[in-house]
Amino acid sequence: IPDAYGYHNGLITHPSPTTLNTGLAKVTINRSQPTFSSVFYFHGRYYRLRGKFDQNWRWAGEVFGGRGYPTITLDMTFTHNVDQGWNEVVGTVEGPDGTSSFVAPVAPHLEVGNPSPEEGPYTAITDASASPDADTPGGYGYMVGKVTHYGRLHLTGRAGDGMTIGRGTASVYIRPDKTVPFFMFTNYFVDGLPKQRASMLGDLGFRDLAGISDLDGNVDWYKPPGAYSTRFRWFREYYTGGFTMRDVPLLGSRYDEAAGLGATEVAVSGANLPHEMTDTADFTPGDMSFGGTSVLARKWYPRDGWFIGNYLHPGMVTARGRMMWAVCYGVCFQKQDIAAGVALGKDEVGMLLAE
Repeated sequence: IPDAYGYHNGLITHPSPTTLNTGLAKVTINRSQPTFSSVFYFHGRYYRLRGKFDQNWRWAGEVFGGRGYPTITLDMTFTHNVDQGWNEVVGTVEGPDGTSSFVAPVAPHLEVGNPSPEEGPYTAITDASASPDADTPGGYGYMVGKVTHYGRLHLTGRAGDGMTIGRGTASVYIRPDKTVPFFMFTNYFVDGLPKQRASMLGDLGFRDLAGISDLDGNVDWYKPPGAYSTRFRWFREYYTGGFTMRDVPLLGSRYDEAAGLGATEVAVSGANLPHEMTDTADFTPGDMSFGGTSVLARKWYPRDGWFIGNYLHPGMVTARGRMMWAVCYGVCFQKQDIAAGVALGKDEVGMLLAE
């Protein structure tokens, strides 16, 4: 086996996937081989493990969950994939919902002065607009992030139901075939206990699709029934019946703060609105803004390409009968020359689109 040192990451999958039997495996084999450190995002939490492979480059045993979470059984082996020409860690994870498996290829070794070709800032969207349904979010989730000099992808933002996508789980290394395992989970509460979490996962690939994206793939999105958030009061009633959405497109675009967009109109739809709302938009570099009377940009973050806005919602009124300003979020997606995001309604999440 060639030099084992490196960062390995891959999705944890199951033949009958749910939010509790899928996840993400991150295994770092240290320079002091064969010791390793690892994090497994599985069954709604993360399991940390440090250890040492045996003489056959295998480790097997139980990993304690703690704080009311189950103990899992892990069996993994470091090996060299002769067909692909790279090292990888393969294994199984057994929990209360069955036995899942993972394959985690090593990330390429990149030194100072030899940056990843994908290095730079990105924005990304998840597009669920093709399947609008009262029981599922219909619109665009959004993310901002970057690929580092050493080929590590960081993404953070909001899913299509408005909940936060954390940087920790969505921080992964690009693999030798230019793919990355995307995974995030969001902390929800069921009966007051943080034991159920929504998750989103899928393999993404870096490639230049003219006028479409620089990063693309499909993700599966699971949210358990009865889940709600206590962190933000306005998310509590969104899609508490749970949902499963398969093959949701996730697209990424390189982002250039100085480039701007050609979009001239912004529209908000869904979100319990009786009809689509439109307003003017100006995405001039250095002076991005949109709206005038019904849709407004409240705060721009031009360095990362995202914004927070408000729109007048006719279905949300004060005690005096005045329309309330609802919240919307989004990003500039320069590959398609649009801006897209989510609009929060009374008990439904809609979409924002500028083009």
